[in-house]
Amino acid sequence: MSNTFTIRFERYGGFAGMTVDKIIDSLQLEKKERELVWQMIDGSGFFSLPAEKKGKPQPDKFIYKITIQTAGKKHKVECSQTSIPDSLKELIRYLVEKSRLRK
Repeated sequence: MSNTFTIRFERYGGFAGMTVDKIIDSLQLEKKERELVWQMIDGSGFFSLPAEKKGKPQPDKFIYKITIQTAGKKHKVECSQTSIPDSLKELIRYLVEKSRLRK
């Protein structure tokens, strides 16, 4: 796989109002993990998703903002916890878990 990418994952809101801002550079991932993440990006149709899909505002729910840059393409998707497109759920689960690991 020759795709390299950078992901900026932001999560804000929620009950405690904690903010997460994590950068993931594919060149810092092991090959197998890089390929897995790319499959999640590609499988979600990320670059075709609308830039914003917030749904109804609800107290104590998270807002997710994902910006991915690769091979001359850059796209940002922002959605609320209640309006996550099904195709993006696996990638968001991965990003949430990754943001809990070392900075």
